[in-house]
Amino acid sequence: MIFKVEFRLEWSDTPSGELEMARVVWEEREKFAIAMKKKNKEWWGLRVIWTGLRQWKDEEIKADMDACMRVKERYPDLISGYDLEGEEKLGRTLEDLIPICLWFKQQCASRNLNIPFFLHAGECLGNGDVNDHNLYDAILLGTRRIGHGYSLPRHPLLENICKERQIMIESCPLSDGSMRLTNPANAHTFPMLLAKSVSASLNCGDPFLLGQEMIGVSMEFFMCIWSWDSIDLGGLGHLAQNSVRWSQFEDQTDEDWQLGIRSGEDSKKGLKARRMREWKKDWEEFCAWVVERYGEPWGNEDAFKATLKERAELIEQDVADEDAIEKELDRIAARYKEKDESLREWKDKEIKRRKLITRAKELMAEEKLQENMSKGLKKPPDSPDKTPKMVLKKLPKS
Repeated sequence: MIFKVEFRLEWSDTPSGELEMARVVWEEREKFAIAMKKKNKEWWGLRVIWTGLRQWKDEEIKADMDACMRVKERYPDLISGYDLEGEEKLGRTLEDLIPICLWFKQQCASRNLNIPFFLHAGECLGNGDVNDHNLYDAILLGTRRIGHGYSLPRHPLLENICKERQIMIESCPLSDGSMRLTNPANAHTFPMLLAKSVSASLNCGDPFLLGQEMIGVSMEFFMCIWSWDSIDLGGLGHLAQNSVRWSQFEDQTDEDWQLGIRSGEDSKKGLKARRMREWKKDWEEFCAWVVERYGEPWGNEDAFKATLKERAELIEQDVADEDAIEKELDRIAARYKEKDESLREWKDKEIKRRKLITRAKELMAEEKLQENMSKGLKKPPDSPDKTPKMVLKKLPKS
């Protein structure tokens, strides 16, 4: 999430800054958590990877990193890591940014902050060029995950290092296709990583730009099972489990991070282990439903009817939610309209007032001109700032 934007609060023309933006995100997260709890729905929360852009200058990146640390101090459970992204062939290399990244790590250590790197790298077609070398530098900087990693299969040594250090690859096939790194999707390097036992997951890259804001990562999973015959339902489950295993639900040291990945649901401490056990339970229930519904020869008829009833209830709930949203939007629109009318009325009054003042100054200047001409002066003196009462009396009534 990029925080370096001109974020403004409602009805404000002044940028509010990163701290205010973080406060709004934190408050909305808490409100949503309360709403989910009231509906008895499970929600695992939200954390943010602070993101800067590689094409920025050193001063801009340092200022962005400093803002990240200040927000982390204020909202420690909101910020989970730091990333530098941007099209690699158009931005700066990680090698060029190493001094700034090391400065950031030193500052975090001095402030007792835990902000690990989750860096983009290998989002390119190069083979040994400067952009392709970002993979080396990302690993050297201690990244816990690598965003995209499309060119990683060209580097067997780096693949082994990723396996040894348990660095997961956040693969984004649809985004890579939109970047013209691969076309069609079945030519993507993602299956190569899986074949070599490199840990990977499916992710959305720029979901809003690709129109995936409503369906999220579902399209990635659909494209995966549609394009590659080597991945079945069990393979999709493994990819989903990796997303949980490599998630940073809470701040962890490098040692705890590695231990949590190795132990998984078998660990007796930590939020990640509990989440993995919850996921495993849901996954087993889902698999049981698939077998019951679609098992040989035609599945369970009662289960099929129950599924139809459940879907009908979900549709009714969706319709009710849409109605509630429409009512809320109507209420907001009415409030905006009322505010707009009040603002328009104030503007009209302000325009009339300014016209009166301008006309008063014109009359005053004209009166002074006539007075000076009667005294034989060639040009009038400067008009005073204040309008005399005698001139205001001559103004036309509005």
